[in-house]
This record gives sequence, structure tokens and C-alpha cells, in this order.
Amino acid sequence: MSVIPGAKGLARINRVREIGFALAKYGFHDVVAHLGLPLDGTPDGEGQRARTTYERIRRMLEELGPTFIKLGQVCSVRPDLVPEGLLQELRKLQHLVEPLPFARMEERLAEELGRDWREAFATVEEESLASASLAQVHGATLPDGTRVALKILKPGIRKVVDADLGILRQVAEALQGRVEALAAYDLPAIVDELGEMLLRELDLTRELRGMRAARLNLRGTRRVFVPRVYGEHSTHGLLVMERVEGVHLGAAMAGEEHGLSREDRRELARTGLSAIIRQILEDGFFHADPHPGNILLCPDGRMALLDWGMTGRLTRRLRNQLVDLVWAMAERDAESAARVLCDMARPCRREADAALERDVLEVLDLTVGVELESVSLGQVMLAVSGLLRRHGLRMPPDLAVMIKALVTAEGTARMLYPELDAVAEAHPLLRRITLRRKGPLAVLRQLGETVAALAELHRVLPGKVERIATDLESGRLTIRFRHEGLEGMRDTLASASSRVALAVVLAAIFLGSSLIMTTGMQPHILGYPAFGVVGYIVSGALGIWLAVTIIRGRRF
Repeated sequence: MSVIPGAKGLARINRVREIGFALAKYGFHDVVAHLGLPLDGTPDGEGQRARTTYERIRRMLEELGPTFIKLGQVCSVRPDLVPEGLLQELRKLQHLVEPLPFARMEERLAEELGRDWREAFATVEEESLASASLAQVHGATLPDGTRVALKILKPGIRKVVDADLGILRQVAEALQGRVEALAAYDLPAIVDELGEMLLRELDLTRELRGMRAARLNLRGTRRVFVPRVYGEHSTHGLLVMERVEGVHLGAAMAGEEHGLSREDRRELARTGLSAIIRQILEDGFFHADPHPGNILLCPDGRMALLDWGMTGRLTRRLRNQLVDLVWAMAERDAESAARVLCDMARPCRREADAALERDVLEVLDLTVGVELESVSLGQVMLAVSGLLRRHGLRMPPDLAVMIKALVTAEGTARMLYPELDAVAEAHPLLRRITLRRKGPLAVLRQLGETVAALAELHRVLPGKVERIATDLESGRLTIRFRHEGLEGMRDTLASASSRVALAVVLAAIFLGSSLIMTTGMQPHILGYPAFGVVGYIVSGALGIWLAVTIIRGRRF
């Protein structure tokens, strides 16, 4: 019996069959068995030949289509959830796929605009500039002659994604608790989190707002820019942006035919990496996938950052913690680094333990005796995310996205210029941020905030005290006390009272025996009343035992 009871409707049932067949084809028969998925036919086993498990996962995602390809790409920026080996495979997932015929995209464009596209654009090119799993890009011209690029969501993609995510959610619920290897993960929560990231990319107005913000943040950077966007022509499923002429950085790096000298490569690498680090640490909004295919090298020597569908955000608090972590690691202060990590991670712990500090030192050992140009900030942060996973701590999602972005940006920069000193590029920005946080102006600002908080407290405190007093008088407020840590005193009092009671009883027996001895009552033992003699013996024995226990400090 299938453990996916919600698989109703012919289309949904067929999709479940496709997923089951793909799982079996690539060797995941145990998952099919756990889920009770239906199979039409027997896989030929071709998908299992001479491939690692991670490679089979990647090929299976490619076969299952747009939702799974994009989900794999989303997972590739989550080192907190995915093992390093699988990350490497997921990064190979194709970004470019076979484009759909223009006739279908033309219908989709008219659907988004609510009218014929000729009423909004002078021309739209039939041949696509790029085609990905979720969207397709076509060149166009505005009525005033401005050349633009149209990013258009593919027809029916929202329904496909919603249906696939629903099936994946049910698969996650079915696997949770059934597969021992997955017991440590909250699979439904992970699917929900990744699904949310995926659904964001289906709203192109989010990408539009992100490009506007990034363009503004990078306005002072000489050689890196973000294309302009045209909000008046864009919709949820259509993004209209400036068309940038140039060649993708990956192609430009393949040879010198594009005029990239050694000095050009060095300057491009430094500028590009500095721009990403600035986005991360200073702006708090960054491109999450700055690989060579998303960077266009323009004829004037500038670089354009494209495809802002996948981005990350860091709060001011998280950015400050990140700076503190980098400084602690630079000083090889494992205790401070572990403490910052515990503050950043979920669930939070009150203090770092010795095992975490030891593991942090092992990560820092990666940089011992290594030339600065060989130190990879991204790889060090990737190692940090791995040790957090081992200690049951989980990074905030956007921090995990940041690590992947930093790894990608650093890798791209070193492809351009292998001798790049990544630490040196980050150092001026770290100093500027630290000075801004701890310099005289920052101290004055914090002092002003403290004074303002005290003034607010002075304003509201009398009213709060008056309300408390009124509640006390009316009986609406009660106070309960609970004593803690008094168990030792309780035991001491119980022991003392027992000893006093026993002493009183012994004294009574001794006095009673003495009175009996004066009466001469029968029977006698050695000429003395027997009851008096027995009383003396009992009281004497108990008295000696009591004295010994008091001396030894024993309880009874």
C-alpha cells in the first residue's frame, strides 16, 4: 500500500509513478519500498552503472525535470543540510536547458501583460538568449528604442512546482522515522524551507526589488554593476531589465582572445571578490550564486552580475557576529570563536563546550603555516558549518547561503587569478566595520541609545509601579515563593529531631528502671528487680549506639 495517500488525480498519480520509476532506475529501491510507490515497468539498471551515490542523485534530479533541478540548485547553496560530496555534484546541475518554442513563450508573455505584447514592446526576438529550468530570456526593444532583456516564467511552471512540492512534502512525512539514516533530520521542515526558497524564484517582482537594491548598493563600485530594471513593464511572471552586451566570464577565462591580460584578471578578481564581501558584510544583501555563468564581462572592462533569483540576507546582528567570528579565528581564539558560533546557531546553547572548542582549533589548523594566498575563507567557513552539524547545531538558513556564495565567489576569483590573497581583500572592510562598531562615534551612538532607553524607562516606570501597587491592594496580584536548594537543611533537621526523640525515650526508660529498682518487685536477677535490670541494659546499649552515631556524623 502506498504511503502517499494524497496522490489523487490522474496527473498526480502519473507524477508519483514517474518519481518512483526514477528512484528505482538510479538504485534507490529501499526508498521505493519504504514509500510503497507504484512502478510501471522494470528499470534497465543503466542509471546505476559506474556512478557514485551522489552522481546518481544528481542525474535523477535532472531526469525528473524543472522542479527537481531547481530544488537541487537550491540545495547546492545549503552546506548546513547537504554533505560536501553531494554539494559538489549538485553544483553541476545544468543551468541552461533546451528552450521552449517561441510560440509558447509568446502566449505566456501575452498572458502576463494582459494584452498582445506588440502593445508594450516594439520587438521581441524569437531566439532565446538563455533558457533555464524555470524561465527563459528573450531580447526585446521598448517603444522608445531601448534594448532590454525579458525574463519570462515558463508556461504552467507554477502548477508543476506546487504539485511536485506537495508530493515531496508527503514523501518527507512518510520517510520521517522510517529510515534510520534520516532520523537526525526534520525532513518535512527541510522540504518546507527549501520549497519556500524555490517559490521565491517564481515571483519575479522579488528579483526586481533585489536588483534595484543591489544596484544602489554597488553604485560606488567602479567595475561591478547590476543591470537596470524596468518596473513599469514587469509583472510577477515577467522581468524587464537592461540588456547588457558582453561575454560570460567563463568563456572569457578560456583564452586571451577577449583581451584579458594577467593584470586584467588580477584586477577583475580583486574587484569582484571585494564586491561580494562588501555585499555580505556591509550591505547584508548579496548574490547567492556568483559563478562565472552569472557574470558578464562587458567591452568596457566592467562586470555585470546577472540572475538575482537566488539571494541571501543577513541581519545587522548576524553580520556583527560574523565579523566577530572572523576576528576570533584570525586571532586563533577558539574559545571566543566557539562562543560566537553557539550564539549564531540554532538551537542556541548557553555556553560552548570543550569538544566544540577543540573542533574549532582543528579548523584553524587548516591555516597554520599556509601562505595567505592559499587560505580559502570560504572553505574555512564551510568547515565551520560541518562541525556545527556534528555538534547538533544548525546555522540560520541565510548564513548557510552566505557560505556557499563566498565559496563560489572566491572560487571564481581564483579561476581568474590563482594568486589572489582573499584575506587581504577582506581585511580593509573588516577593519572599517569594526571601527564603525567600536570607534568613538559608535560609542557615542550607543551612549545616546542608552540615555534614550533610560529616559523611556523613567517615563513609563511610575505608571507600571502604580499598577502593580493597585493590583496588590485589590488582591489581583499574588506572590508565590518556592524554596530551592534546601534539601540538605531538611535532612539535617529530620536527623536532629530523630536523635532528640530517641534521647528522650532513653531518658524515660532509664528513669523508669531506676524507680523499679527501689520497689523490690519480683522476679529478681542477682537480687535486683528483673524489669529494672533489663531497662538499664536496653537504655545503656541504645545510649552508647546514639553516642557513636553522633560522633561519626551518621544519619538514621
